[in-house]
Amino acid sequence: MTAQQAAPIGATSPHVSESHKPASDTDEQIDSDVAPEGPITTATPSGGHAVARRRQVASNFFWTWSLKAGGVLVGLESELEFRAWHYLSAQSAVVHMKEQPVRIPHLFSSGHRYTFDIGVRRRDGSECLYEVKPESRLELMADGTLAPKHWNEISGWCRASGRNCAFVTDTDLEAHRQLIDNWILMMPYVREAHEYPEPVVQAELVQLAARPEGITLADAAANIDSHTYQTVIAQALWLVHEGELAADLDREALDADLVLYTGGSDE
Repeated sequence: MTAQQAAPIGATSPHVSESHKPASDTDEQIDSDVAPEGPITTATPSGGHAVARRRQVASNFFWTWSLKAGGVLVGLESELEFRAWHYLSAQSAVVHMKEQPVRIPHLFSSGHRYTFDIGVRRRDGSECLYEVKPESRLELMADGTLAPKHWNEISGWCRASGRNCAFVTDTDLEAHRQLIDNWILMMPYVREAHEYPEPVVQAELVQLAARPEGITLADAAANIDSHTYQTVIAQALWLVHEGELAADLDREALDADLVLYTGGSDE
């Protein structure tokens, strides 16, 4: 197969792993059933807390397959959460993720309990809980900064319980639009390579990418003619996902001309 024969990335995706459905964002995560709190490492593979049935009915979830969540489908409640999930997943320092990871057990002044949107564990063992919120819905705090509703109470509870927390807005994510779009596009290929690994192809890809100038996806596929173009691309993107190969996904489009290098990012 020559580089000219290469199909566009995404044209023959092996899995349909993303479902783009409209969903409304709520002021805070509300659930009437209290589940046990705890670190994200103790939660179930696909999430820390089951979402109440009434909320499942009310929301059209955005679904994504995620290797960092244990190789399962993850349901996010809005497009903003969906994109935040992929942004955090693209960080090589993040090794494990959960949706709805921890619920604060006590009631707020509104009479509701609060559940974080996303939890991550990093390679160094540290964990962080994330709230995802449109910047337009942040509130002015006493110190003049903008933060989500109840943030002082939320962050205070986290400090008291030895947890780290942060919030992510649409403005934060917009600065990484290319990276997020690329990561979303990668997931069907990463899933294929995870389910059908080709160690020989992976070893060849690492060898080819070790060239000083690296190698494009198209040239890598042309050099490994023992397997289909799609198989080579899937194995290459799995290696990028795992940090064994590097690519400038924050600035370059995921297409046949994307250059692969050896060595991953430490961000």
